[in-house]
Amino acid sequence: MQQRKNDFYLRQANSEDMMLLFDWVNEKTVRENSFSTDMISIDKHKEWFQKSLQNKDRFIYILMKDDLPLGQIRFDVSDEEAEIDYSIDKAYRNKGIGNIIISLGIERITKDCNRVKTIVAKVKGTNAYSQKCFIRNGFEEYGKISDSDYEIVEYRKS
Repeated sequence: MQQRKNDFYLRQANSEDMMLLFDWVNEKTVRENSFSTDMISIDKHKEWFQKSLQNKDRFIYILMKDDLPLGQIRFDVSDEEAEIDYSIDKAYRNKGIGNIIISLGIERITKDCNRVKTIVAKVKGTNAYSQKCFIRNGFEEYGKISDSDYEIVEYRKS
């Protein structure tokens, strides 16, 4: 079934989302598609999350449908660029939600941080689904970086 973007919205992450994000970040497929595949301890996550909520250059949003959280999207802003990171709850993958969260996220970050002119996405070369989502949302391949363990594909949208 095709999802309609109007059925979804983003809300800003808050302190009550710590465990939700902890569960998502340690989900098997999320770890496999991350640049660091190690599980994240609760202590490290708690420290990261508290610093993130206080960081004026980090924007974390939760994708909602009705009252149900479906995923997260984060933007780390530096000058006029914002690096994007997102993940979808495993129960809602392969339903077009990736396209929706990226589209809504770009709309939101350009409103919340008007200095952002370029969105940068870095994706593992093996993560074909995310690569397709970024291309569908108007990103263009910018280059590839070969790490000792994997290839990183960088996409940009201005």
